[in-house]
Amino acid sequence: MPSSVIPMPCNESLQVNNAEAVAKMKAYGCMKISSSELEKMLGKIGYRISHKDSFDYTNTSNEISFNARSVCIVEGDTGLHFNNPNTRRDNNFRKLQKIRNEFFVFENDRIWEL
Repeated sequence: MPSSVIPMPCNESLQVNNAEAVAKMKAYGCMKISSSELEKMLGKIGYRISHKDSFDYTNTSNEISFNARSVCIVEGDTGLHFNNPNTRRDNNFRKLQKIRNEFFVFENDRIWEL
């Protein structure tokens, strides 16, 4: 192995604890909703989920590792990702940020990261 390559530890011992991660989110005051509830909330303010740009992975960057889904939220009319510098920063954007901070989805054994 070249000296510039740092071997990474094997994740065989990775402990995924979805239940603990969900409990922690609830303890922080976040409310669990269904994906259909989320999609309705987003639609009311002009956003939608881009399912083709969303993906599943295991979040290991927090104190609790958990199965996650990275959810790509886009403007309904432009298709631009909400954090793109060319998207609107209007009242609906502020409502979106409130949704992202106050709600979460847990489906198919994954916490959706909004």
